[in-house]
Amino acid sequence: MKEHVDLNIISKSPHTSAIITGLLLLENEGVIDLSVNLCYDRVSFYPHSHIVEIRVSDKVIAFDLLDGYNWDIKKVEAYLDNVDFYFKRSFSKEKNQMISDKNRYKLNPLGFNYHVTYRKNPIDSSDNYSLKDCLKRLLGVKPSTYFVPSVFEASPEYKKDNLKVLFFTRLWEVNEKQSAEFNKEIEYINDMRIQIIRELKKLYPRNFTGGIQFSDLAKKCCKDLIMPRRYTIRNNYLKLMKLSDICIGSMGLHESIGWKTGEYVAASRAIVNEKFHYDVVGPFEDGKNYLSFDTVDECIQHVTYLMEHPEAVYTMQQENKKYYNEYLRPDKLVLNALIQAIGKCE
Repeated sequence: MKEHVDLNIISKSPHTSAIITGLLLLENEGVIDLSVNLCYDRVSFYPHSHIVEIRVSDKVIAFDLLDGYNWDIKKVEAYLDNVDFYFKRSFSKEKNQMISDKNRYKLNPLGFNYHVTYRKNPIDSSDNYSLKDCLKRLLGVKPSTYFVPSVFEASPEYKKDNLKVLFFTRLWEVNEKQSAEFNKEIEYINDMRIQIIRELKKLYPRNFTGGIQFSDLAKKCCKDLIMPRRYTIRNNYLKLMKLSDICIGSMGLHESIGWKTGEYVAASRAIVNEKFHYDVVGPFEDGKNYLSFDTVDECIQHVTYLMEHPEAVYTMQQENKKYYNEYLRPDKLVLNALIQAIGKCE
């Protein structure tokens, strides 16, 4: 007998799209029966807006897609009192020590996140389209509903030479209203991204494609690295990503694993990524699924190694395709969590 799942959607946060997509896919595959409850007026009852809550087999299961641990601990504790399982995207055993003993055991790692959707995903719906939305469509910008799992997926391809490297990213603004510690982290993130792009442009002028998204900050500090607007259109970017062999990922806000890393895995790319500060689920290993770096020099060394060893690129792509199909594909991501929480789903 199929499990019945009650889904409570408390916001239209893009952070939650992959989990909702996974549930919709499981319903379409006949694995679960799904009831969707739109609870936007109850968001204040939750620790933050990046949570998806489901109820199944008398258990309350929460998925937390927050970037890090930038939360109100009192609200989190109060919520955890009424939850059986809490799957957290940014999961750290060390940082979980802030949680009380009675609730800490409820926390489990969730893994990578990226903005992927499926037909009839409620968070994509809009009561009315703005002029801006209409102009975007005229310019060829795909709506959110276009970005279903298959749009990200690609197969490994062995290339003997002329491998392509990709790193498109953005800068974050320092803000006086933010803590000095957070602003320091932002400065570090921006500096790391700028330096990596400069070095790769210098070293691989014909094989590297990348740059910084346009912004006032980018215009001020790295005008020469701003990429043409056509690359910032998401569907164009994803096509280019799938044509690339090696993709670079850097640390996100609050030390999170960036969404681009999840996209790279979905596309079965070889990955060079800044070291992870949080745990992921399954056997996603440094040296097998990605090469990690702490410094710009390390990043460049890893890229150079992969450029000179195309067989290693192909092997890594195969490993990431396997990982995606077993752990990251939205239906598998959610199903694995359900199995952990309630046992086998028919």
